[in-house]
Amino acid sequence: MKFILLSILIIALAGLAFYFYRSKQKDIVSKPQTKEMSNEDFLDSELLNQLRIKYPELNFKSDGGKISADNGLSVEAKIINHKTLPQSTSFQINFYTSHKHFQTSIEERLSGIGETDTGALQYGIQSFLSGQFPVIIHGIDLKHDPEMDFDVIDGNKKTHWHPLIGDIQLQGELSEKYDSTIYEKTYSFIKPLLTSKLKESNLDFHWFRYYISKMPNGEIIGDCYYDNEPYDEGLEVLKKLVATWDVSEFAGQKQFIMLRRCRD
Repeated sequence: MKFILLSILIIALAGLAFYFYRSKQKDIVSKPQTKEMSNEDFLDSELLNQLRIKYPELNFKSDGGKISADNGLSVEAKIINHKTLPQSTSFQINFYTSHKHFQTSIEERLSGIGETDTGALQYGIQSFLSGQFPVIIHGIDLKHDPEMDFDVIDGNKKTHWHPLIGDIQLQGELSEKYDSTIYEKTYSFIKPLLTSKLKESNLDFHWFRYYISKMPNGEIIGDCYYDNEPYDEGLEVLKKLVATWDVSEFAGQKQFIMLRRCRD
């Protein structure tokens, strides 16, 4: 009898243990798993964070998929493609900056490269914030260098323009050589293009951006945009600029210029 009772007790305890085990497993399965932040969410979060650090006075905040500031400026970033290599990762990131005075968003296309996804996205953000974006901020804040101003004359019509010249970002052999005349030399090629385009303008803002490079085999690769539209004539002029480079290895340069009509 004692053996039978002991057997029943063991079976009951085993059943009870199994019940609690299954209940615990159900609890584990039913708990939502903690998901890592997506690349898109990290891009938005990090861009907002960096904008707040660099421009605290503008009070940037998240606003329905965009990042907006108190001065009416808004920025949006989108991942266009993502490539993973054995030792690195890269993204194409497009940035769109909008303001009520712009006829359309100002577009920038950048590559973010790094050993990790977050590192590559941070690199792309820093490239944007150190390249195109400060020029746009100065344009909205009505800052300019009066010595760079010029007039555009079209028949009896004359307009006065403030060019805001962005930093020239150098790559390859050009970055290894100091050339104190690079801005003056580059602008001498670009200015006639700008004055020609501005004769057609009835707007207050325009922008011009380019990337031009020379490969070791002599091939020239680049792009040129005026108000986000491909500017083939501008690219041909930039190729003439490349012909003046004294380089034998890969070299490249990139720049953004904003143009603001004087309304004073």
